[in-house]
Amino acid sequence: MLTAIGLMLLVLVGLFNSLGKPLIILSEIVFSIVGVLIGVSVFKMDMSIVMTGIGIIALVVLWCVMVFY
Repeated sequence: MLTAIGLMLLVLVGLFNSLGKPLIILSEIVFSIVGVLIGVSVFKMDMSIVMTGIGIIALVVLWCVMVFY
């Protein structure tokens, strides 16, 4: 898991040529996972791996669009 995060960080640093933006993106993944889990528990929905994963990806994409554009 740590190897995968490290590789993602290296790729993102290479794409953005900075360390700040990749760290923002990787920290947003953690926040989106927490947000999805809170939403699932508040609305007492069933935990579906596929739908929860799509929700996490959607939150990360929305955050990146808001921050970088």
